[in-house]
Amino acid sequence: VRRAKSNSCKQPSTAAAAAAFGGTSTPQAPASPSATKNTKFKCSACGQAGHMKTNRKCPKFGMGDGGSGGADSPAATQPSSSNATPAPMLSSVEGTRLIINKQRLNETLRMGSSSQASSSSTSRFAGSKRTVMTLDDDDNDMDLDDEIVAMNRGQQQRDRDLKRPEITLNNILNGVLATLRKLPEAVPFLLPVSEKTVADYFRIVLHPMDLSSMQERAKAMAFRSTGEFLQDIRQIACNSRLYNGPVHEVTQLAQALKRRAIYELYAQREDLERLDDALGQEAILADTPEQMLEDELEVEEQMLQAAREELSGQSTVSIPYD
Repeated sequence: VRRAKSNSCKQPSTAAAAAAFGGTSTPQAPASPSATKNTKFKCSACGQAGHMKTNRKCPKFGMGDGGSGGADSPAATQPSSSNATPAPMLSSVEGTRLIINKQRLNETLRMGSSSQASSSSTSRFAGSKRTVMTLDDDDNDMDLDDEIVAMNRGQQQRDRDLKRPEITLNNILNGVLATLRKLPEAVPFLLPVSEKTVADYFRIVLHPMDLSSMQERAKAMAFRSTGEFLQDIRQIACNSRLYNGPVHEVTQLAQALKRRAIYELYAQREDLERLDDALGQEAILADTPEQMLEDELEVEEQMLQAAREELSGQSTVSIPYD
């Protein structure tokens, strides 16, 4: 500070110096704006001042470095065209809903890139909570459950089933057995009849059958057709009628079990007929379950008559309820 004061005292002012040398003082002109340093940013992408190319307000943000120019380039002097309609997105999120454009989805599927579209949509919205998946088609949302099931099943799944039809057939029949075993009318037929409990049962019933034995066959992939499965169900009903008589309570339960089994088979009719055909077996299911039940009356009478004829060959066995 002392040095600065000393220097100021030693150097005369501009006006005093000019007066001392007999001249007049000339005021200094202010610096021109061009002389001042321009401190604003200039975008290297669009050429406009006031922002950088990484700013989201830049007209060319996200378009890469290609096509960048200075302020005199056409991109900088002419406004970008906004009349072109942007292509609809494949998917979008609204709250907790994932909206998928049906038109774009069908186009993607036709191009054979459904797996790539699915993986990209999954990764994009992996962190969001989703409760409903819908298709956006002219403001009409459509549940995707049926579409997803159809896509997952598809022709490829059918081809895989036909490669090992006996495995698929037994898996379906095992599922039918699991349903039957939960029924109240199936209780007397869950396990084989014990000879200790019913001593004369095996002297009258020569071909015993129960649901546990059928389940073991299904797990061992032993059923070769739907007809074999239905024949075992008939055998249960025939054995009960043969031993207990036609009006016994257990016989009525056996008839109810057979009726329910036929309806369960009709629920899988399309797959069962396709698998029977692949195994070279004839389809045995009639057009309707009601028609099938009417035909069963005649079939059961034939089985019962055959069992009685077999028993008549044994002199020590009396045929009950003949």
